[in-house]
Amino acid sequence: MSLPVVAIVGRPNVGKSSLFNRFLKRKLAVVDPVSGVTRDRNYARCDWGGRDFHLVDTGGMVPDTRDLMERMILDQAEFAIHEADLIVFVVDVQVGVDQDDERLARRLHKSGKPCVLVANKSDKEQHDIDAYPFVRLGLGEAWPVSATVGLGIGELLDEIVAKLPPEEVDEFAEGAVRVALVGRPNVGKSSFINKLLGEDRLIVSTSPVRPVTLLIRPLNLRGRSIFWLTRRGCAANTRLPKTSSSTPTCELNARLRTAMWQ
Repeated sequence: MSLPVVAIVGRPNVGKSSLFNRFLKRKLAVVDPVSGVTRDRNYARCDWGGRDFHLVDTGGMVPDTRDLMERMILDQAEFAIHEADLIVFVVDVQVGVDQDDERLARRLHKSGKPCVLVANKSDKEQHDIDAYPFVRLGLGEAWPVSATVGLGIGELLDEIVAKLPPEEVDEFAEGAVRVALVGRPNVGKSSFINKLLGEDRLIVSTSPVRPVTLLIRPLNLRGRSIFWLTRRGCAANTRLPKTSSSTPTCELNARLRTAMWQ
């Protein structure tokens, strides 16, 4: 039986990946002010208060977009919503209620999934008051937190755990296997994973420079759970674009080893 799934969603640049890292207490997701760095769903196992669950980071959702890449990112996030047991909807308290926030809130209402509304970037006491207008989204009161400095994270995790479904048997206890898939750029790693899983789990692009992806996804094969992990292909001494604080190859390798043995 699988662990519950908690999906973190929201429009671009509201701090979803920062919150993902804060929950995990390690920098697994790449955080960058450039929109679109997170594209695929990024899975990791999280624990709090004696409960384990799968945490999913998603790319920024842009409703009604015509951009092809933004459309694929949106599809990935919507699939995360579909498979989630609980949704963490992140908004930016410093910006206030955005039209995209309202559109996404309506989508979450239609999903019928339980949701926790999070007003991120609440770095000052005044922001607790600024979080109140988000109640108009119809998802309850927003939890004011700061993923950057850690304010309100413990209370938020308490709320998340309280809303999880009843605990089931741990799938890792049944002899699950972890398989890492690595290789240079554009050799078909994402396509290979998608074929095995029977779904478009990863975005397939011809661009050789893409955001890092660390994926933990169970695939049942002959009664055993196999967890696949993959990452962006990166050749040695690759020069990465200046528009993004992309992670060096050696650090990506370290993250992959960490994910394999967590």
